[in-house]
Amino acid sequence: ANGVSMTSLRKIVAALTNMRAYVEAMAETDAMRYDVNGLPVEPVSDEHREQAMQRLQMKPRAEKQQKNRA
Repeated sequence: ANGVSMTSLRKIVAALTNMRAYVEAMAETDAMRYDVNGLPVEPVSDEHREQAMQRLQMKPRAEKQQKNRA
C-alpha cells in the first residue's frame, strides 16, 4: 500500500535485527521492546535475551577478528 514490497521490508528488518548494536541491546538485563513511535511496550523475553547472548558469544567483534589476523 505504501510502495514497499514485502521482500524489501523483510530485508530491511533482517538487516536491522542483525546489527550488533541491536543484538547487544536485546541482551541487556533491562531490555525493552518499543513500538513504532519509540515508546516502550514490554520487556524483552528471557528466551529472546538468551538467544541474543548466544549470538554475541558466537560472533566476536570485528576489531578482535582483525587483531587476531595480524
